[in-house]
Amino acid sequence: MKQPLIYLIALSFILFIFSSCNKGLSSPVPVAPDSTLSADYARRHQTTPTKTTTPTTPTTPTTPTNGSTVNVGDGSSNLTIDGKAYAAGTTVVIKPGTYSKGGGITIQNTNGITINGTGVVIDGTGVGNSGYYNCLNLSAINNTTISGITVQNNGYRPMYINSRCVGMILTGLSFINDAQGPAVGFNSVWDKTDNTIVLLNCAVRNCTFTNTTFLYAGTSDGNTITNLCKNLEISACTFSGYDGGDLFELYVDGFNVFGNKVTNTNPTNNNDNRLFKLIGNGVAHDNTFNNYEGHAIGLNPISFGSVEEDSKFYNNTATNSRRYAMFEMQEFVSQNVQGYTTKSNLTVDGNTFGNGGTDKWTGYPATLIDNYQHNISGILGGEVTLTNNKGYNWFPVPSSNTHLWNLSVPTVNTSNTYTATL
Repeated sequence: MKQPLIYLIALSFILFIFSSCNKGLSSPVPVAPDSTLSADYARRHQTTPTKTTTPTTPTTPTTPTNGSTVNVGDGSSNLTIDGKAYAAGTTVVIKPGTYSKGGGITIQNTNGITINGTGVVIDGTGVGNSGYYNCLNLSAINNTTISGITVQNNGYRPMYINSRCVGMILTGLSFINDAQGPAVGFNSVWDKTDNTIVLLNCAVRNCTFTNTTFLYAGTSDGNTITNLCKNLEISACTFSGYDGGDLFELYVDGFNVFGNKVTNTNPTNNNDNRLFKLIGNGVAHDNTFNNYEGHAIGLNPISFGSVEEDSKFYNNTATNSRRYAMFEMQEFVSQNVQGYTTKSNLTVDGNTFGNGGTDKWTGYPATLIDNYQHNISGILGGEVTLTNNKGYNWFPVPSSNTHLWNLSVPTVNTSNTYTATL
């Protein structure tokens, strides 16, 4: 009985010796104390230690940095965007939606930012007095582009400019079925300096006016000039569906009106209208007018200050006019403000006017220009140069193929032609 026990003890001893000799082949995995990795443990086992820090709340700057984008608005309620909160270079994106809860959208105190209103509609329907005050209000807009906003169904004015603006660019805006056009809502009397110009170096580009007029700004009473604009661009805009007369009337020192399209305007209105009525000086070119009534462009030529600045209308096209001449030049005593205004001459060159006088009205013959020149008015002394223009199919047919004016004979009249068809 002892022999098997001896063999068992011997076998256990042999196994103990064998396991001790092979100890390096497998090591137990150490466990860090308290489940926290020490730096030494981590270094030895190639594990990066966890750094414990106290969480902090990120700081949002009061003024976004240059080039940032900020989202505003809830898509329905009235909204005020105050540019004082944003650095130059900021893009402010208005949440798309129909803002119809009253008050519209106010943009104020901006300088060097961009307002993106793509998909934003300010709707006046159902807001007191047919939405008189659900509109776009602009105050102190400087070096700022505003785009994409639509103002519709407003019972009064869809946009108010409530203070002087410099470098304001309105692009891609739409005004639809508004009772009246945008307006300047304050008076700035011009003191011969740019500091009292109401709209300085501003532009209206690619905007749409459907059954709505554009802007009325400027008056003169023979002693003062109020709400004068300077270096104003109106370009690539479309006007249609209006039946109330003039589309805009502006006092402008240096207008640039080009690439605009007017269609289906004044279908029943028979007044002596001027769709684009300009008081001042500048250029109007490459505009098209079709199916309308009234003068396409009327000018009261004025230079503001002592330097004579001339005006030029060129490469404009008008077709299917019910009544009146394509252009008109007039002068008025109220605009002859001593020390503030002087004469401005007008050149009308390379324009085309076809199918004039489709109403066959005998009150005024269709022709290229109704010319109230200096030898008729005797007020400011502006002169008219008429060159390289083409007319066709007028009622009545002009007395000669080169007699393309009413009233005063142009100072210069050369290379103008009339034919029965284009």
